[in-house]
Amino acid sequence: MSTRQGMLVLLSCGGHARSVADVALTAGFEPLCFVDEQARDGEISLGVPVQRGLPPHTSGLVYMPCAGNNQRRLEQIRQLTEAGLPLASVISPRASIGHGAVVSPGCFVGHHAHIGPQARIGAGCIVNTAAVVEHDCVLGECCHVSVHSSVAGRSRLGEGVFVGAGAVVIDNVSVADGVIVGAGGVVVADIEEPGTYVGVPVRKVGDVSFESLSCESEFVRVAVATLEQLCGRIEVCVGKLTPDQVWGRGGENQNAIGNLLLHLSGNVRQWILSAVGGAKDIRERDQEFSARGSIDPAELVARLKATVQEAEEVIRRLSGNQLMERISVQGYHVTKLEAVFHVVEHFSGHTFQIIFATKLLTGGDLGFYAHLASK
Repeated sequence: MSTRQGMLVLLSCGGHARSVADVALTAGFEPLCFVDEQARDGEISLGVPVQRGLPPHTSGLVYMPCAGNNQRRLEQIRQLTEAGLPLASVISPRASIGHGAVVSPGCFVGHHAHIGPQARIGAGCIVNTAAVVEHDCVLGECCHVSVHSSVAGRSRLGEGVFVGAGAVVIDNVSVADGVIVGAGGVVVADIEEPGTYVGVPVRKVGDVSFESLSCESEFVRVAVATLEQLCGRIEVCVGKLTPDQVWGRGGENQNAIGNLLLHLSGNVRQWILSAVGGAKDIRERDQEFSARGSIDPAELVARLKATVQEAEEVIRRLSGNQLMERISVQGYHVTKLEAVFHVVEHFSGHTFQIIFATKLLTGGDLGFYAHLASK
């Protein structure tokens, strides 16, 4: 039987946050509150609406950093600490914690995990499902010991170390800050340089580490999340308008909302699916602006959403090296990073045109920033 521990605010609503929530409910935290500034309109996680801003702090509220990315989780801890908000640790009642072990605030210990006696676990660490951190080990802040992996006795992991699923760190080994150990790898000697290490025994295969990976992955994450959010807001706007309003224009020198939807689909397809992803370029740009009400608004939105979803998958697959590759599109010679940045910027500009037009046509507030209003 778990003891009721009060309301837990989880920062993020991704896969790791759902794992934390599952353990938190087992451990007696209730109710739960998901907070993610990049949440889509109306997004729900485990049956709970996701908020974009922190709730007003009251006695009994505790906060849990839930970003799966080690660097992002460290930033969440610093944000909460600077705000003076109390950090929780979520520890499964099915886990075992040895005598004298110290689990710092902001840590997650999954079902059937084991932390040995006298071990010290730094703030924001993840000791995931069935992972083992044995006696006298020391883990720096925001390490992640993944599912079914083991860190043997007296070993030390630096800040932000990731130990992949099923990997092993043998006893009395030190691992430098920012090291990534691939799934199934075996560390048999000290690792003194950040980077990615794989194999049995592990060998260095790349320079991607805690710091460099976080910058690239954060750019990709924010780009994808922003496109998702903006596309969702366009869908809300079009849902409030009639077909005549979607295709209406004040003059021939102006574009209807319908034209902007076609234009956004064409831009995303040409720049991301074709130039970045390698698909055939089939764009007919002039037709995006010459269309005059021949397509149902629901079909326009469906096309845009499908294109954006395809583009998101292309963006998610980009590595750091690929982001710096140069491409040619529409007469421009840019890196793939610049291409993604352009598409997000371009999408944002036309989204706010659509929002402005919708407010003019309906005379109502769309509520996208209602969470910022004074209570």
